[in-house]
Amino acid sequence: MRRMVVGFIVVVLVFGAVVVGSSAKRDLLDVGTFIVLALTLVALTIYAYDTNSMARVARARWAREGVLATTYEMEETGLRGQTATTVFRIRNTSQLLVRARVRVQPPRLW
Repeated sequence: MRRMVVGFIVVVLVFGAVVVGSSAKRDLLDVGTFIVLALTLVALTIYAYDTNSMARVARARWAREGVLATTYEMEETGLRGQTATTVFRIRNTSQLLVRARVRVQPPRLW
């Protein structure tokens, strides 16, 4: 991937040098506009390559640290017909931080 980016930048710069070198009779505004556009294309190519590299590093980090492996379990304690307690157990085996909010509503009788 890096070779392709560097090759593209070299092609753009060589093409720009050929156009600027052969444009002795052209208007300076046209030559200047072409140079600015060629350098903008080179800068955007470098920016896209760096952004892609950062995304690859982030993806590799997520794969290395593991996918979020969090499970939960809900258990009721107490005898039938009596008031029971509901217990929520959360198990987090990954290195990532997990925050949980549990909102329990009583069942509707109607």
